[in-house]
Amino acid sequence: MPRLIRLFAATALAVYVLVAPGTRAVAQQDDKKAVENVVRAFEQAVEDYDFDKCNSLLMPQTEWIGAMPSLPGPAPVSKGLDELRAYKEAKVKLINRPHDVVVQVHGDVAWVTLIVDVTIAFENDTARAFVRAGPNEREWIIPYAESEVLLRTPQGWRIVLGHSSVMSTPATK
Repeated sequence: MPRLIRLFAATALAVYVLVAPGTRAVAQQDDKKAVENVVRAFEQAVEDYDFDKCNSLLMPQTEWIGAMPSLPGPAPVSKGLDELRAYKEAKVKLINRPHDVVVQVHGDVAWVTLIVDVTIAFENDTARAFVRAGPNEREWIIPYAESEVLLRTPQGWRIVLGHSSVMSTPATK
C-alpha cells in the first residue's frame, strides 16, 4: 500500500509540474486579452463620446496625466471627460486608432503601453472655431503615446491611472 501511495503522489506531482505552467500561461493570455479589450473599449468610447461607457471602464478615483492640453498634470478623468463633452457639443469628430499595444499582467495589476493615432476632424465652422483651426484645415492627426494601469475588480479589469503624451507635431489636412 505505501508503494501505491508513493506512486500516486509521484504521478500527481508530475501532472502538476507538467500541466500547471501551461494552465498559468493560458490564464495569463486570457488576462492580457481582457486587459487589451478594456483599453480598446475605452478608446472606442472616447471616440463615440460615450461617457457612460468610459466611466464603466474606470475606477472612481482614476486620474489621467496629460489627457487634454488644458489639463497638463494629473487630473481626475472627469475633468477630461468634461472637456470631451465640449468637443462633442462643437461637433468635433474624433477617430482613435490604437496600435502597438503591449500588455503586462502581474496578479491583479496590469499595465499597458500603446500608440493612439487620433484624428480630430472639424468639418464645420463651429468645430473649426472651437479648435482654433485655420480656414483651410479639415483635420489634425496627432499620435499619442499612452500608458495605463488597470486593476482587477469583481466587475473585471478597470483603468485606475492613465497617461497621454503627444509624440510629434500634428499633421494637418
